[in-house]
Amino acid sequence: MRARLPLLALALAAVPAAAQSATTPGAPGAEAAVEAYVAAFAAGDLEAAFAKTDPVQAAEFADLMSSLTGGEKPSGESPPKTLARMFEGVLGASSEVGEALGTLDAGVVGTVLEGDSLAHVVVRSSFSLFGGPLDGVQVTTARWDGRRWWITFGPELAAMRRGLEAREAGGLE
Repeated sequence: MRARLPLLALALAAVPAAAQSATTPGAPGAEAAVEAYVAAFAAGDLEAAFAKTDPVQAAEFADLMSSLTGGEKPSGESPPKTLARMFEGVLGASSEVGEALGTLDAGVVGTVLEGDSLAHVVVRSSFSLFGGPLDGVQVTTARWDGRRWWITFGPELAAMRRGLEAREAGGLE
């Protein structure tokens, strides 16, 4: 179960709020992108959630998850579809985690812009897991590509990739 909690934290690192769109520059657009991501995840539409993530990072994450699970990515399957399929397997294996998404109450606290192309959206969330409340504050980073905001994966993705490469090279047991 412990390995599943980071997956839930990934989904909860954002939230629903403004009436902007992910194509709106500035903080309102970044917040809208994060809100749409979390809303899709909470609704169980994992493919739609992952379609809102940075396409390059989504492809890298899908390849990494396929390597970690020993699974094959079907030819022509999009990275969001691959990630959704894998996460559905994880969420399906734990009814508690799936139920926790249904209890999510979250809201944007604020946004810190880092130049014109990065926004760090701060979200306070609360949900019930294993019969008790779990409250917290998360930061989700969104990247502006000149046309829209994309949700980015944190440094954990790079760390997972390095760990996998080290393991494959015989450096980790």
